[in-house]
Amino acid sequence: MNYPLPIIDDQLDRLTGKCYFTTLDMFSGYYQVPVADEHKHKTAFVTPDGTYEFTKMPFGLVNGPAIFQRLINSVLGSLRFTVAMAYMDDVLIPSSSVEEGLANLEQILVVFRRANLKLNLKKCYFLYENIDYLGFQISAKGIRPGERKAKCVLQFPVPINVRGVRQFLGLTGFFRRFIKDYAKISKPLTKPRRPAIFGTNRIF
Repeated sequence: MNYPLPIIDDQLDRLTGKCYFTTLDMFSGYYQVPVADEHKHKTAFVTPDGTYEFTKMPFGLVNGPAIFQRLINSVLGSLRFTVAMAYMDDVLIPSSSVEEGLANLEQILVVFRRANLKLNLKKCYFLYENIDYLGFQISAKGIRPGERKAKCVLQFPVPINVRGVRQFLGLTGFFRRFIKDYAKISKPLTKPRRPAIFGTNRIF
């Protein structure tokens, strides 16, 4: 069964009315997923000291994200969307009060312990009123672009070729929900230019 990654906009739409936010980060996410014995040979790699196989799911596999998302979905079960939301190894627990937040957190910690999943405590944040999640700044007042993402836009170097323009559009397109008439504003960057008549070098 295919397990596509969750749609970020769907997750953000579920945060209406929430005031406190807890985020949990998995410790070395992929390495917590065991590889079945019959598939370990597919992960083999050669070193000067011999051939080795992964016993845990390595990074870089094409179906790695889908497998990890399937694991998280399975562990959360009925708590997914009702108590917590997960995008890969980023788990968000929204709540309307501190008491509700603590109760929800306890439920999630219990199911994680049963599944023997470990968290990276340094990257976990508990009951924040304003928190960064998936590139967005989330609070009771609503959702706004995350500071780190916005900083990347401000510091993006001036594109000098087609590849650079595409990268810039990919980055700014992340915030198109916050920019009125984004398509119209960015249209000059996507409109093809006529070939130069006198052999002048052109960017596009």
